[in-house]
Amino acid sequence: MNKEKTKPFVPSQLPVVQRLRRRRTIGRQARLFARPAITATLMVCVWTILRRFGVHLDKQDEQILSNGVIPTLGVVYGIMAAHVLSTVWKEYKLVEYCVTHNDFQKFMEIRDVRIPQVIHSLLATLATTIVICFLALDYRQFAAGFISIYSITFVMILYQTVAVQLDNPFTGLWNVRVPQSWMAAKPGEKNRPSRNRTDSSHADCEPK
Repeated sequence: MNKEKTKPFVPSQLPVVQRLRRRRTIGRQARLFARPAITATLMVCVWTILRRFGVHLDKQDEQILSNGVIPTLGVVYGIMAAHVLSTVWKEYKLVEYCVTHNDFQKFMEIRDVRIPQVIHSLLATLATTIVICFLALDYRQFAAGFISIYSITFVMILYQTVAVQLDNPFTGLWNVRVPQSWMAAKPGEKNRPSRNRTDSSHADCEPK
């Protein structure tokens, strides 16, 4: 029996909607990593200039910084960052659940809930302090300093970006598409407003 020949897959054969979603996904990923990458590059440039002029701590002070200050700040930052990320992720999924299951009352209870800005500022301050501590170290090899400064800055900025984006599920790179009547409802309102043709009743993670 002759086996049927399978035609090679051609990307152009994908449905138009699927191709558009793939492009949007790539665009979101590019925008997500752009800010951390640019900031990390700038910090490496700053460190390179400081290194060229010999601006760094001596060995004795460096041991105090690397053995005491950086680990302490890292532990505090890690605990707070983990708690904040867990909180905003749960709230994001809960908003998405309310929209997909048409639960207006629960949605109104959590619609305006946000992480206080002072918490985001505190995390940003801790992250900046940790990066400065890494800048002050004396690296024997350029590659070691480059990897350390770039990676720690990239991760810190990436976390801050993701946490802020998820904290407000109605705007940003990933947002939940909510009926306009739900967003216009006054706080404390329990009766579900009537929908119009412009309302959307499903969650969508596409950017506006």
